[in-house]
This record gives sequence, structure tokens and C-alpha cells, in this order.
Amino acid sequence: MTSALFGAAHAANPGATVSSSLAIALEAGILLGAAYAATGRLWLPIGLHLGWNFTEGSLFGMTLSGNAMGSGLIRGSLDGPQILTGGEFGPEASIVAVILCLCLAAYFIRRIIKFNRVEPPVWRRARPAPAPAEIPV
Repeated sequence: MTSALFGAAHAANPGATVSSSLAIALEAGILLGAAYAATGRLWLPIGLHLGWNFTEGSLFGMTLSGNAMGSGLIRGSLDGPQILTGGEFGPEASIVAVILCLCLAAYFIRRIIKFNRVEPPVWRRARPAPAPAEIPV
């Protein structure tokens, strides 16, 4: 659910398409959720998101979620098919970014399973037994 919301939050950005929103939902939504579930802390998903945005925008000067970032420390440019470059939306909408982020998410998911951090969904969790009724004396 949060992955879909993350993708939808980027749908209003310049150059956004259904495929760019789906790419954001798949890569960032699943990756950031898995990073949180693996650690139980927000510092890792926040750091991943900030690091991604800084690297893509400020370091390489690439289009970031449809927003032209101007010049970065290094001037990057992508030419080629939209599926490889992300088109107007930027590299986040490329299949390369989706594959990279899903591979990293798979790593976190393996750690979640390995360290038994899997929790059942809310509707399957055991409900606490009701407290016994007080008997007046």
C-alpha cells in the first residue's frame, strides 16, 4: 500500500507517466519499505532516499523525478530508448533503476526472513484474551 502511495505522490511531477509512477512504486516503495522492515528504524530508508536524490540531482545534475536540476558537480546526460533512460522523468523511471532497486530490496527481504522480522498482517494477529471479569466481594 505504501509503495502505491509513494508512486502516486510522484504522479503530479513534470514528465510523469503511468510507467514512471509504477517504476517509483516498485523501486523506491518496495526498497524503502524493506529497508525499514529490516532495521526497524527510519534512518536507513531516509538516508537511501536522500542519497539517491543528492546523487542523481546535485552530483550528476540529472533530471530528478521530472524536475530539471540544473548543473551538478558532474554533468550527466542520457541518450537512448526511454525504457533505459527514463525519458523526461529522469533515470528513476528507467528499467535499470527498477532492477537495481529491486535487487537491493531482495537483499533486505532476505535479511528480514533470516532474522525472523516477519510479522503477520494485522488481520491475522492473535487478539489478546479479554481480561477476566472482576467479581465483587
